[in-house]
Amino acid sequence: MNRCKYIWHGFVNYFLRTPLLCFVVIQFTVIFYYLEGLRHFCKAAGQAATPYALPFMAGDYYFVVIYGLCCVYFFSGVPFLQSGQLYPLMRMGRKRWMMDKLLRIWLSATGLVCLEVLMLALVLMPWIEWSAKWGKIWYSLALTDAGYQYGVNVTVPYEIVNDYQPLQAMAYTSCLMLLLTALLGMLMFAWSLYFGRSSAIFVGCSVCVMTLVFANLSDMVRGIAFAAPMEWMNLMLLDGRICSIHPDLRWVVRGILVCGLILVSLCICRIDHIDISLEKEE
Repeated sequence: MNRCKYIWHGFVNYFLRTPLLCFVVIQFTVIFYYLEGLRHFCKAAGQAATPYALPFMAGDYYFVVIYGLCCVYFFSGVPFLQSGQLYPLMRMGRKRWMMDKLLRIWLSATGLVCLEVLMLALVLMPWIEWSAKWGKIWYSLALTDAGYQYGVNVTVPYEIVNDYQPLQAMAYTSCLMLLLTALLGMLMFAWSLYFGRSSAIFVGCSVCVMTLVFANLSDMVRGIAFAAPMEWMNLMLLDGRICSIHPDLRWVVRGILVCGLILVSLCICRIDHIDISLEKEE
């Protein structure tokens, strides 16, 4: 019980920091930009929308890149081997300290995704209805040009509305976003142990920007979808509606889990041999 309380308090102290406030402000602004036209459309139609925007937002390249970069900024504060971590590292032992930080990354990823879903619902207020179906608004945006007329900045593919139940699409997209967010944090943590904090931030940003590379080269470079992990939360990609050579849902889940195990193994191999930096955290 004491161990669980220690982990929980450590997570809360780490999660509720200035980077979280920046994440919320930036993401709320971006979401409001994308859904402001939808609010106008709901008002004109006199019909509320169900809060299932995430599967559509995940199909927008710029939204995915901005979300990923916000996560990189948040995880840039992962407690690396610096002076502030000297005492807990000596008290807990290196491997236990490392596993505590990896668990903290997973808990943080869960919190970030939950905040993202919550902000999507808040932006739609008061034009929101709670239903297990897509509702008239999403069908109208998928079947007509109403989105163009009212300046809705998110594309609503008919294939998603037709092939998926809303809760199913939300579950798939949310889980994939959670797994990819946690994997990004783990990659930055493992990379920092080997090459330092600055290069870890650069690698994290590069992973996010690969989404834009995929968007521009998907028609010319076969298999490039496998090199753009943040794009894997896009259901249209997983269904093969964007490019012919693509990962499917099972491949993505297995790939993320395998990469996670590899990163944990790399951390275990490195943690006992790394020198402790006595520099203060930035």
